[in-house]
Amino acid sequence: MIETVKAALTVTEALIKKTERSIDPNLTGTLIKPPKGKTSRPYYKYQKIINGKPRRFYLGKKDSAKLRRFVENQFRIKRLELLKANKFVLEDFLAGYREYGVSEVYNLLSGAYSELPRVAFVDRRFQEIWDWAHEPYEKNLRKYPNAVNKSKLGERTRSKGETILHNEIIARGIPFRYDGLLVLEDIDGTEVDRYPDYLFLCYDGSMIAIEHLGRLDRMGYALETAEKLRVYLLNGFVLGVNLFLTSDDKDHGMDSQVADNILALVERRFYGL
Repeated sequence: MIETVKAALTVTEALIKKTERSIDPNLTGTLIKPPKGKTSRPYYKYQKIINGKPRRFYLGKKDSAKLRRFVENQFRIKRLELLKANKFVLEDFLAGYREYGVSEVYNLLSGAYSELPRVAFVDRRFQEIWDWAHEPYEKNLRKYPNAVNKSKLGERTRSKGETILHNEIIARGIPFRYDGLLVLEDIDGTEVDRYPDYLFLCYDGSMIAIEHLGRLDRMGYALETAEKLRVYLLNGFVLGVNLFLTSDDKDHGMDSQVADNILALVERRFYGL
């Protein structure tokens, strides 16, 4: 979570700088609503204080270019106010945020606990899940593409989209298996081997899978995906509940904000919130 907030702060600071550069200081003030009934095409003005006195400036009719520029400028000014308010909230959060790992919690306890075994201070369920995610497991032997994509921890992934997902999951601290074997069962009882891109074991023992779809522009790939979803459904994996899909666009890009929104939901269900 802390990495997500830091990333949001970085983006917000960049947007503030960009918005500040786009504001025209000469087009500031209060828009004056035109009087009613005096003309079929009322004109607009804006008012600003100069040397302590209010002055009004002509903007033209509602379809004038100058009025449009004034309105666009006011939009940027108001947007800048919101961005600065958000920056303050994010900075305030980071300043007050405290980690809640074993060491941090242990340090809050009195000295009477210092000689007791640390095993009592471990989140045992999280440790079990962590061990499950990191123990040896059968992985997909499908050949990696020629392009080398790696996560920030140096782990190889199959696409840019999966690299985005990989990094977001790592930032959230959720244990997972990547490209690992999941044995499912077809309607006739036949075992079906699937290798979900990301598989999570939740606190309550249930599982969540994420599949990243990189080549939906290919008909064969799209049909294979439909068949994969059919088998998932037969085994209790429901879209939007415990099965989530992400996808590249036609240019093989992916919106990281979409991935972040999905992973926020996965994180809540992982902890049973």
